[in-house]
Amino acid sequence: TGNDVRPEQEETPDWFYTLAGGIQDYVDEPYLYYFQAGENTLTLQGGKEPLALAWLELTQPDFPPSYADYLAAWEAAGAARVTGDPLKIQGEAAVSRSDRTISLQNDRTSPITEPMIPGEYPVTQLKLNSIGGQNWQYQKQWIEWEVVTEQAGLYRLGLRFKQSYLEGTYATRRLLVNGEVPFAEADCINFSYDFNWQSMVVGEDGGWYIYLNEGRNTLRLENTIGEISEIIQTLQGTVSELNTVYRRILMITGSQPDPNRDYNLDKELPECMAVFEEQREVLMSLAGRLDDMTGSKGTAYAQLQKAAIQLESFLEDPDSIPERMETFRSNISDLASWMLSVTEQPLLLDYLLIMTEGA
Repeated sequence: TGNDVRPEQEETPDWFYTLAGGIQDYVDEPYLYYFQAGENTLTLQGGKEPLALAWLELTQPDFPPSYADYLAAWEAAGAARVTGDPLKIQGEAAVSRSDRTISLQNDRTSPITEPMIPGEYPVTQLKLNSIGGQNWQYQKQWIEWEVVTEQAGLYRLGLRFKQSYLEGTYATRRLLVNGEVPFAEADCINFSYDFNWQSMVVGEDGGWYIYLNEGRNTLRLENTIGEISEIIQTLQGTVSELNTVYRRILMITGSQPDPNRDYNLDKELPECMAVFEEQREVLMSLAGRLDDMTGSKGTAYAQLQKAAIQLESFLEDPDSIPERMETFRSNISDLASWMLSVTEQPLLLDYLLIMTEGA
C-alpha cells in the first residue's frame, strides 16, 4: 500500500546494428559518406561512454515496402486477420528503454488513466500509471514493449496517449516490430496536439494491420523528427542567410543607428534587399506547408508569418530598417529557437492495445 516507488533500473549492454547518422540534428535519415575508388581510411574517435565494435560495413539502407505491398505480401503468404479478445499492454510495463531518464510517470489529469480504479486505493496515493512525457522527447530515444500472442497473424495497434506539449504541431514516432520498420508509413506516426488524453488506432482507414508471430514479439516506438525535417532544414538556411544580412547592415549602421541619418540601405546593399525578397517567399511557403501538415495555425506558424511580414515591410520601407534592427534580430532568434525546440517532441503513453478483427 502507499505511493508507488519507481523501480530500480539495470543497464543491460547489448549488441545493436545501426546505420551511422546524427542524434541531435535536423536530418532524419542515415548520413551518406563519399568514398574514393581504392583504399580509404575510417577513424572513430571516442566521445563518451564505452563502446565495443564488432564490425563495420559499407551498405545502402534497405527501404521498407509501402503498407499496401506489405499487407498484400502477408495475405498472399496466408496470414489471417486474428479474431478474439484484444490484448492490452500498460505503457509502464515497458521491458527496455534507450535512456534511464525515460521514467514511469504519475498522471492525475484523467479519471480513466490506468490503473485508476475508484475505491481500490485512496486518491491521495501516487500511482505510476504512464510512461514518457518530457523525459521522452529527444531524437532516437525509444521505449520497447514485449507482446506475447497465442496466434500468429495480422493485428492492429491502438494507443492511449497525451500530447499536450507541442501546440500547433505534433510529436512523431517510428514503429519497429521485432526490430524492423514493417512498412514505409510506420516510419512516421504523428500524434496531434490536444490538452486532453486521446485514443487512436495507428494508421488510416481503420488502422494498419501488423503481422505478429505466435509467442514473443517486441514493439518499439522511437523518437523521430518526421515530415517536419524538410521544413527545419530549409529554415536553417533561411536563418543563416538572415543572420548574414543582419551583420552586414550592422557594419553600416552600428549598434546604435543615428535616427537623423539616411543610410540608403536599398542602394548601399541591394543584394541584401534581394535576400529579403527571396527569404520572404521561403518563409511564407514554409508557413503554408506547416499549416497543411498540422492542420492548425499554432505558435510556429505565427513566428514564420511574423518574420515574413517584417521582411515585406523592409522591402516597402527600407529607411525604417535601422531603427528596427533589434526586432529583426529578435525574429531571427525566435526562428532559431523554434528549430531547436521542435526537435524535442514529448509524448506520454497510458497503454498499447493489440487489436483483433472486430474489436
